[in-house]
Amino acid sequence: DLRRLFEQSNHNNDTFMTEIIQFSSDLTNYINNTTGVLGYAFHTYPNMPALVAHTLGVAIVAGKVAQLLKMDQKEVVGVVFTAVLHDIGLSNLVPGGNINQDIPKTVQEKEMNNHVFKAMVLLKDKKIIKKDILLGVLQHHERMDGSGYPSGTKGRDISQYARIIGFANQVDILMHSKDKSGNKLKIADFVTQIPFLADKYDPEICKVFQEYLEGFLLVNQVVLSDGQ
Repeated sequence: DLRRLFEQSNHNNDTFMTEIIQFSSDLTNYINNTTGVLGYAFHTYPNMPALVAHTLGVAIVAGKVAQLLKMDQKEVVGVVFTAVLHDIGLSNLVPGGNINQDIPKTVQEKEMNNHVFKAMVLLKDKKIIKKDILLGVLQHHERMDGSGYPSGTKGRDISQYARIIGFANQVDILMHSKDKSGNKLKIADFVTQIPFLADKYDPEICKVFQEYLEGFLLVNQVVLSDGQ
């Protein structure tokens, strides 16, 4: 569904916006249990375009963070909706507008800093897109220490939606990284890296997500199909 919606966005088809809202609402079902979050976020789907897989991973993690911050359900869906749109500016960079292809490395390096502005051009005139959502897309590469882009905004001047999505963006990257031996990072090893993100990402967000994962690893019970 998301692949199809991204392809519609390439043609500036307004119907895709209403469908993305419904898609985002449905996607929140994945964040209501930890095994759903981790099961998706750590899994690799070889036949899925990289942009689609990354978008889904960021949306699921961002929605979980919003829940952990005790945002109400409407706000949680708003965060997920913003996360689904956060890289929409990259969707017109795939060859021939075919989202099944990945964005070439050379194009990524040249256009990456401009993709938030491309997203603004696409979204700014849509009445359904509120200020929080626009700021979430525009600022998701800003960092707490001011080292991000496009404006070098820092600290609490970065919108809450953007702070959540910026963190989730980095989490998705780390979840699919490899250790020094070239093996996929294990959850327990990933958890130990979260505190080191707190200089560039909201410390409160880092803390609640770390505690959430630690709680799952240490005290969560899983019922197997044989009843154990």
